[in-house]
Amino acid sequence: MEALTVETSKRTFTYLLMTSPDRTGSRARRAARGAQPRKARSLAAQRAFASSRGRAGLAPNPPAAPAARRRRLPGAERRALVLDAAVARFAEHGFAGTPLSEVARAAGLSEAMLIKLFGSKLELFEALIERQIARTGGAALLSPERACGTDDLAFFREFAETVLRLGRAEVPFLRVLFFGALEGSELAVMFHRIRIRAIVDYVAGYVRRRVREGAFRRVDPEAAALAFLGMLSEDTFSHAFRVGEKPSHDPETLAVTFAEIMVRGLVR
Repeated sequence: MEALTVETSKRTFTYLLMTSPDRTGSRARRAARGAQPRKARSLAAQRAFASSRGRAGLAPNPPAAPAARRRRLPGAERRALVLDAAVARFAEHGFAGTPLSEVARAAGLSEAMLIKLFGSKLELFEALIERQIARTGGAALLSPERACGTDDLAFFREFAETVLRLGRAEVPFLRVLFFGALEGSELAVMFHRIRIRAIVDYVAGYVRRRVREGAFRRVDPEAAALAFLGMLSEDTFSHAFRVGEKPSHDPETLAVTFAEIMVRGLVR
């Protein structure tokens, strides 16, 4: 009986040994899979996922688009961009009320880059003044040929239309000037002295010549020029103070009317 029990135990052990999984081999295979690099396993998983989408009739995920690189602006374009942003911010909050960082943010630059371009906030404002003087100092405004003519109506009409169109286009800068004057900015005073004084002298010079030639009655040339520019300034200031309102008259119509008033008051 004891011999039968021992024999049965041997057979049972042999059966279990033959039918149980090879645990040593399983551990080896798991170790091998674990040694596989994580990136490789991730890539294999991605391929398996894409393959499964294809079998399911789904389009594979498109590859990620490369990030777009920003175009590097030339120095002149970058300066112009900053000046435009500065005009917009200064016109809204004034020179004193606008930090340099806000201008840089509006221009899409760092404050360090803005300082590298202009140096300081005051130098930035000075660059604005210089650009505006260059814009309003061309032959279209202060034309020597026009000033030498004898067609009085054409002189005042053409000059008035040029000033009116320019004033409507430069409303933000005018608001900057107003803020600058209220804040006691010497640069705003400088702009008036350089540019506005030149405009007054231009018109007064024409009136003075025509008085000397006998075409106009004797008047104070500078007073006549200020009266004419006062009509133009009212339109310009009204647009600067009433931003967004539709103009009641176009520049051409106003220029004709202002010129006729001026000439009829001057001609002998």
